[in-house]
Amino acid sequence: DATRPQLSGVFFDFTNGKLAASDGHRLHLANLTKDETRPSVTIPPMACRLAEKLLRRGDIKGLIYGTFVKEEEESKTHPIYVSLTCEEVEVTCRVVDNPFPDYGQIVPHRTDAILLQFDRKELLAALEACVPLTTDRNRGVVVLHKGTEAVIRHENPDLGTVEKTLPVTVIGGTWVQGNGFGLNVTYLIEIV
Repeated sequence: DATRPQLSGVFFDFTNGKLAASDGHRLHLANLTKDETRPSVTIPPMACRLAEKLLRRGDIKGLIYGTFVKEEEESKTHPIYVSLTCEEVEVTCRVVDNPFPDYGQIVPHRTDAILLQFDRKELLAALEACVPLTTDRNRGVVVLHKGTEAVIRHENPDLGTVEKTLPVTVIGGTWVQGNGFGLNVTYLIEIV
C-alpha cells in the first residue's frame, strides 16, 4: 500500500529482539539478536527483495547510517539509510521514516494454541474446493472440530456451501468438540 509504506516493509526491532514484516494484511514475526545500541529501522519492500537475492550469494553485512539527535536527556541515532553488502554488490536504500505499528498489540503474548496435523494433500484439496465460492468480501473458511475429524466449511449465501470433512490429529493443546476458527482461504493455501 503506497499510502502506508510502514505497513509494507520489514521492521528490524533491535530493542526488543524482533523482526516484523507486513504486507498490510498479514504480519510475520521472527526473533532477532537483541542490541539496544542499534536504532530500529523499517526497510522498504524493494530493498528486502534485493536483499533476498543477495542472500543467495552469501552472507550480508548491513550498516545503518543516520544523524545523531539529542532529545532532552537522551541522545540517539535517527536512521536515514541502510547499506547491505554481499561480496562485491552493495545496495543502499532510504529507510521508511514513519514508525512501524506496535505489533505487540496484534500478536498475543500468550496463547492457548492448538497444534493440528492434517494430510497436506487432503487439506489443500479441501481448501481449493472452497475457492470458487469465495468473493472479494468473503474469503473466510471455518474449521470445526467434530470427533477425530475437522470440517472445512465455506458458505456463500448467493452461490452455495462447500463442506469437506478431513481426519485430523490434535498434537498440542485442547480443541473442544464443536469449537472452530476462521481463516482467509487464500492466505491458508499460501501457507500449506
